[in-house]
Amino acid sequence: ARPNVQAALARAEARLAGVRAQFFDATARAWEELQHAPEVSRDTHVALRLAATAAAHDGAAVAREAFVMGGAGAMMQGHPLGRMMIDAACVAQHAFMGDGTWTAAGAALFGEKTPPGFP
Repeated sequence: ARPNVQAALARAEARLAGVRAQFFDATARAWEELQHAPEVSRDTHVALRLAATAAAHDGAAVAREAFVMGGAGAMMQGHPLGRMMIDAACVAQHAFMGDGTWTAAGAALFGEKTPPGFP
């Protein structure tokens, strides 16, 4: 019943809904393209990579916020929120969705050269 926790939960839900919509939109676009071509366009590939990266990073941020909402109890050894926060952080730190992906995606969106392996 704490207003700060209620507000944090609402922000987390909104944040996750946004990245979920972006992810499903990019996936639907890719599926539609694959119905008519052997592979997706470069733009769609970039959108997929960007959506996955945003979902990983925002998901990790929301997991951290859930940990904070858990209060002192969440800091106790074996509490599930601690493990979930670490698991979510690991996804965001993966090379496929690490911080360099933002730079590479930005370069691709500007039509500039991207590093090897991107998209």
